[in-house]
Amino acid sequence: MNTVGIDVGSSSIKTALMKFDDQGQSESLLSCDYEKIRKRNIKDVILESFKRTLQKHALQETDIEYVASTGEGELVDFRRGHFYSMTCHSRGALYLNPTVRAVMDLGALHSKVVLMDDRSKVLDYRMTSQCASGSGQFLENISRYLGVATEDIGELSLQADKPETVSGICAVLAETDVINMVSRGISTSNIIKGIHISMARRLVNLLRMIKAQGRVLTTGGLAQDEGLLNTIQEMLDKEDKKIKILKHELSPFAGAIGAALWAGFRNVKLHGAEKSTSKKSTRMIYGGLEVKQEQQLTSSLALGEVKKNIGSLLLENKSHYKTYHAFAERVNGKYFYWTWEDLVKDIFLVSQFLISKGLHTGDRVAFVTANSYFRLISEMAVMSLGLISVPVFAGYPKELISDLIEFSEIKMLFVDVFNQIRLLSFDQQLPELVIFKKPNESDFPRNLQEKITYLDASILQKKLTVSAEIEKRFCEAKPHQTALIMYTSGTTGFPKGVQLSHYNLLSQQKALELLFAVAP
Repeated sequence: MNTVGIDVGSSSIKTALMKFDDQGQSESLLSCDYEKIRKRNIKDVILESFKRTLQKHALQETDIEYVASTGEGELVDFRRGHFYSMTCHSRGALYLNPTVRAVMDLGALHSKVVLMDDRSKVLDYRMTSQCASGSGQFLENISRYLGVATEDIGELSLQADKPETVSGICAVLAETDVINMVSRGISTSNIIKGIHISMARRLVNLLRMIKAQGRVLTTGGLAQDEGLLNTIQEMLDKEDKKIKILKHELSPFAGAIGAALWAGFRNVKLHGAEKSTSKKSTRMIYGGLEVKQEQQLTSSLALGEVKKNIGSLLLENKSHYKTYHAFAERVNGKYFYWTWEDLVKDIFLVSQFLISKGLHTGDRVAFVTANSYFRLISEMAVMSLGLISVPVFAGYPKELISDLIEFSEIKMLFVDVFNQIRLLSFDQQLPELVIFKKPNESDFPRNLQEKITYLDASILQKKLTVSAEIEKRFCEAKPHQTALIMYTSGTTGFPKGVQLSHYNLLSQQKALELLFAVAP
């Protein structure tokens, strides 16, 4: 069995060819191919790399059982499956060095560190922010300005005797620093070493955040930069961190290798499912990983009728379950409970507010909040009225949150606390702002005062008058109308927005109800 993994990066394409026996064992790496994109059509470069890899081993496309992508995988038109970048780099790193338990992926646009177990399961991760000053692309731009070949950067850094540090926050400021250093006659070696120190600080901080220990394998293009790796190790040694930074000659291909390995795993699993004739559990050994597989992967339960939309489901549950508990939340060690009647009443209150603000079907409302009762009723109100909920992970860097909000063209933004507003940047056109809890402070900018509504004090304390318009709108949304735009994690580039309809969400809810026999 042959599989191919293709890692689509922002500046290069990496392709790996793996061979397995029929049971998905005895994996061996046959070939790796690396190709710079260099302003060419990315899809053409991907196809060229794939064909060149096959030609090296006199293989045809029909000889490949599974093609898996990672990175910007949607550009691989002929892929059979896709795997997350962190998952692939972890699996590839473990293949290259079975002793490592963390990966430092040094990419062209972003760098990330991943903590994993001995089965390559991702336990934690952190990545650099949107600014490019810690990236391979930034280092390449600087080397071009200095007239240095990228392959010579590492050796020059090792020759430094008095490094000059640069800004570690902004790529533009860092480039300005470099220009000033050149004009002051600072040696190229000391400039490059200073850049490596700035980058190393950020990377060491990421390792600290995931509590990495032991051996860490570097992957990605910058894994070949001896100067950067040496600087990182020096910084770790000074902090008395018992961490060893390692590299492998195939480190740049770790993502593609991991994708090819997971392709073999997926293919064996699918092949087993296709041939299954009973529900008997079996154990498969794949690449040193023991996997329990249910041979009968399809359910005998018919899904049946699915509710039309989220609003109608809420109305029906309120009618059926009334005083049954619908939601519980623990606050400061104490549990608070809401019945179905309480829940829908508060959803109606938020709905009244949304209607009063003139929001129409299809308008987008963003949430930068933690999970809570306030989040639940607000999001249910948004989707029940035919609006579109756009949740944005509150742990993202503030620049990314602002970019996603701007990109989503939202009409209203919900946040937990006022301080979150301070962290975000908006253009002149501010969205309507809803804060879950009214703060004690009153020193927020005057230009925001008219834009802010407090959920606990201004909405939920109002007297409810259920209008016919609310219940009508709750039942109007079409099943295949978008209810939610869920962004991907953004670990391989700018997050992608996945549009989920009312039917997508409710069919999943119905399936879970059947599988787990959920009852009041």
